[in-house]
Amino acid sequence: MKAKALIVNENAGNRMGARDLGIIVQELDKQGIEFQLFKTKYRGHAIELCIDLIQQGFREFIGVGGDGTLNEIVNGIFLQQSVPHHEFTVGMIPVGAGNDWCRSVAVPTEYAKAIQLIKENRTTIQNMAKVYNQGQPNQPVYFANSLGGGFDGFVAHRTNIAKQNGKGFAWTYLYTLFTSLFQFESTRMQIEIDEQVITDDIFSFTAGMGKYNGGGMKQLPHADLVNGVLDVAIIRHLPKWKVIQNVNKLYDGTHLQKAEVSYHRGHRVRIESNPPVRIETDGEDFGYTPIEIEFIPKALRIYSGLHEN
Repeated sequence: MKAKALIVNENAGNRMGARDLGIIVQELDKQGIEFQLFKTKYRGHAIELCIDLIQQGFREFIGVGGDGTLNEIVNGIFLQQSVPHHEFTVGMIPVGAGNDWCRSVAVPTEYAKAIQLIKENRTTIQNMAKVYNQGQPNQPVYFANSLGGGFDGFVAHRTNIAKQNGKGFAWTYLYTLFTSLFQFESTRMQIEIDEQVITDDIFSFTAGMGKYNGGGMKQLPHADLVNGVLDVAIIRHLPKWKVIQNVNKLYDGTHLQKAEVSYHRGHRVRIESNPPVRIETDGEDFGYTPIEIEFIPKALRIYSGLHEN
């Protein structure tokens, strides 16, 4: 099928998806891109839409939204079993509050330039990962950018509640981060990265393929969506005043210079904690530990500004 499926989340970016849809459609028409438009009606709807549209013959999906919209599209593609993943191409026109996946794959925030990537068929093949609760390998959730847990998962959960209440602004994550500090404590965890085992009091951890999460934080500065490895950053227990003092370092990657932070690479990660801690995937609530993460190399063709494969 030649036409692309345009999946629109009108609630993204504090309703920017709805306000700017006319501009986006006009630009798609201007650049001669053939598409059919589909609007999501509730959380998780994009997953259902993708699965249905795949059966109708669609193989190219363009999301209009943020990281949550992208996450649902890729889950729709990977959860269905009838069509091989290598037959699909995914792109985004970013209107969300965070847009961390777009940052990681060099998709411009300007609509015309993001659409131009699609027009010029600038694609690359990115790695993916899946996560599931240990003991339930048949119920995975896929993510295209990053997964976070501990404090990161706690903040993402509270940020998502704020978004549901109509507070989906770019600064929402940062505001929630500071207010959450007084309600969260470091947790004893065991983190296995391939053959390496780390047992310690952990404040937060991030695993993924993209450099950015949390609305522009560079928590995995050495990550590369097209290389062959999963990056993991672990922040051990530290006083709350020290968290506040060093938040700015998360935006340029210099947090890795702190003694409490360690950086790792691998292909399989297992995490247990007592008590369980919240997990987020691409900013969306996943559940709680214990979890297992599996790296999936060369998994999905995407429209991006990265070097072509």
